[in-house]
Amino acid sequence: MAYRPYPWFWSDQFDVKLQIAGLNVGFNRTVTRLGNRPGSESTWYFKDEKLLAVDAINDGRTFLIAKNS
Repeated sequence: MAYRPYPWFWSDQFDVKLQIAGLNVGFNRTVTRLGNRPGSESTWYFKDEKLLAVDAINDGRTFLIAKNS
């Protein structure tokens, strides 16, 4: 199987850092997790059992895990 890079993005909006790994297109299930700090959370997008993307708000650790998955 050939290497296929996945996109990743980030945006700082005042006191909110949004970080996105992958593309949330074609998903059929989401899981939302609260982060360890107040105001942090992430949404994980799956197609069946395959992880497609993660949107992380003020949750850099989750973003790095998703980006490297």
